[in-house]
Amino acid sequence: MGMRIKNLPREKKEELDRALKKSKHYKERDRIQTVTLLSKGYSHKQVSEITKLKPVTITILVSKYNKKGIEGLLLKPHPKNNSKLTIRQKEEIKEILKNNKTPEEYGIKIIEEENYWSTITIRQLVKKLYQIEYKSQESYRGLLKYSGYSYQKVEFEDERKSNEQTIDFKKRFKGKLKKGGFSMWW
Repeated sequence: MGMRIKNLPREKKEELDRALKKSKHYKERDRIQTVTLLSKGYSHKQVSEITKLKPVTITILVSKYNKKGIEGLLLKPHPKNNSKLTIRQKEEIKEILKNNKTPEEYGIKIIEEENYWSTITIRQLVKKLYQIEYKSQESYRGLLKYSGYSYQKVEFEDERKSNEQTIDFKKRFKGKLKKGGFSMWW
């Protein structure tokens, strides 16, 4: 048994009806319809069958409505993608990467021998060319993807571990697998 919408006054029911007619988004309409049906005496199970919403979702919606009224059911506007670069600027960056220019050729500071485009070097390029800096690394990964590059995290190797140790371990491991002497347990 879930939470109930108790004897809503006529004004509240009319407010729900107006909001249902006014709403343009299907998720918002489902939310409003859920509370409307409950206010008309339908059970949580019946509302779940009609709206195809899970009972726990219905309980959450009732709670939101009881706390905030109709505002609790409305979808919150999401900020649009704050793309700081224009399409033209993105195309310029794409062209730079396409022409196989290295970061060093654009006066970008590089670390030791790592003269390739990465999120770090793209960040420096964008800042140098357009005086723009994104907060998220994801934006720079997106620029790499937009330019036709894939993003791959660097895997670091342990310098203390020798190649011979790795080969020796692999041989021993394969031997144990062949003999059936390897078991895993928790």
